[in-house]
Amino acid sequence: NRALRTPYLSFGNLADSLQVGYDATDRLALNIGISNTNEEGRYGLQSTGAVIEGAYEVSERIALKLQFGQIAERGSFFGGAAGGAFGVEQSETISAGITAQVKLLDSLTWIGHYAEGVTRVRDTDNSLLRNFTRLRSRTFGMGLIGNNLFTKDDRLGLAISRPLRVTNGNADLIIPYARDVLGNVYRSTENINLNPKDAETDFELYYFRRIGKETNVGSYFLYRKNPNHAADLPDERTIFAIDRKSVV
Repeated sequence: NRALRTPYLSFGNLADSLQVGYDATDRLALNIGISNTNEEGRYGLQSTGAVIEGAYEVSERIALKLQFGQIAERGSFFGGAAGGAFGVEQSETISAGITAQVKLLDSLTWIGHYAEGVTRVRDTDNSLLRNFTRLRSRTFGMGLIGNNLFTKDDRLGLAISRPLRVTNGNADLIIPYARDVLGNVYRSTENINLNPKDAETDFELYYFRRIGKETNVGSYFLYRKNPNHAADLPDERTIFAIDRKSVV
């Protein structure tokens, strides 16, 4: 479920990754992972990330996960477009998150996730954005996941989330406004707040059911309020049905 995953280490579509796990005790597990994204040919994006995660089973019904991560991006921050008028030289983000899982019933589980990050951005002379302060960002979500609710081997999910959003940070916007006969370009500088005024809220609902040994059928619905953290954009609705031979 997209609402319950941290996005800090998933800014690219194509990534090579490696994960190593170790069970310290019956209730404590440690995981270390690294990932490398190289989409320079398609989008000009490159990033390298690492994460350390500790999972602790408090009881038979309660489990906690703590996650610490670091990601270095070349040419972008938060997976944004590289180069051009709003490009950057590189950025580095350090993040921390917590995930809680509570088994309410044998067939129903509540999951909540919260993560924050701090980003340092190095600008480039060719960009209209300069002199970034440290950026703070946040994402969180919660949801219910049920199995075998209405019939054997079915799965129902319901979630609400706030996607990754800058909560604090500024940068200078360099605006060219005139050019003289000698070719000199005159610019003005405006300090802008990178914290969007509005916040996107996502609502998700899905249901899958296994039919036969391998075939799954189901549907998925996503409603985005203030998409991309902009209230002037119309709300988005996505719905599709799935019929495939795989195990959900």
